[in-house]
Amino acid sequence: MKKIYVLFLILIVNTIIFSQTSNKIVIGGTGANQDLLKDLAEQFMDVNKNTIVEVPDSIGSSGGIKAVIEGQIDIARVSRNLKDKEKETGLKYRKFALCPIVFASNLSVNVKNLKTEDILNIYSGKIKNWKELGGADLEIVVIGREEGDSSRATIEEAFPDFKKVKYREDIIIVNKDQDMIRKLKVKKGSIGFGTLANMNGDKLNIFSINNIKSDSSSYNLINAFAFVYFENKINSLAKKFLEFVYSEDGKKTIKSSFCEPIKE
Repeated sequence: MKKIYVLFLILIVNTIIFSQTSNKIVIGGTGANQDLLKDLAEQFMDVNKNTIVEVPDSIGSSGGIKAVIEGQIDIARVSRNLKDKEKETGLKYRKFALCPIVFASNLSVNVKNLKTEDILNIYSGKIKNWKELGGADLEIVVIGREEGDSSRATIEEAFPDFKKVKYREDIIIVNKDQDMIRKLKVKKGSIGFGTLANMNGDKLNIFSINNIKSDSSSYNLINAFAFVYFENKINSLAKKFLEFVYSEDGKKTIKSSFCEPIKE
């Protein structure tokens, strides 16, 4: 019996050591910073051979937080603050970047600037053709996000009237930036929104808003990206990856995605 107990203790110790020195971590959550995290993971793995930093497809910020709480992933990537019940679990919330939320369209649209009023009228259906805004004679296809989406919430906070808008009946609702981008690329006359980190470089027309471009210091559609994890549970590889993100090399990658790194 004593021998079995000793073997059991050895098994437990080996399991703990393995979990702390594992060569793989999983960072799941929102699609808003998915492309940026993949870039960071690739750079980290290039330098740290024989390590795996997996960045799976979006399960949303809430899905990522739930997965961390249940021990299914190491770190959640989120684009919203923690809710009170989530804070009670002892999770650490750590910002790593600020990124613009932009309105973008299919390249068939030759309008370059939108006023706040234009956006409201497009999404409500009062404006249905780009020629009404000085563009080509082209029907507007409106694409939006589900209620509770972080990009939509950022827009609603900056433009309170956007929250009051009754969307036109034929609006197309998607659940992640990647789906938004795919539809914007193929649907002529389409307009949607998402994070610049995902949309820039994807052959889309990025609008300035009220004649203010997304790289201006006065641009006010900004969303925070953060990591969520249990500080006392992450292994050494996860800690090393976080150190990389906040390093000068990590900050360069964040800036190359048109986001502003957080200084710690």
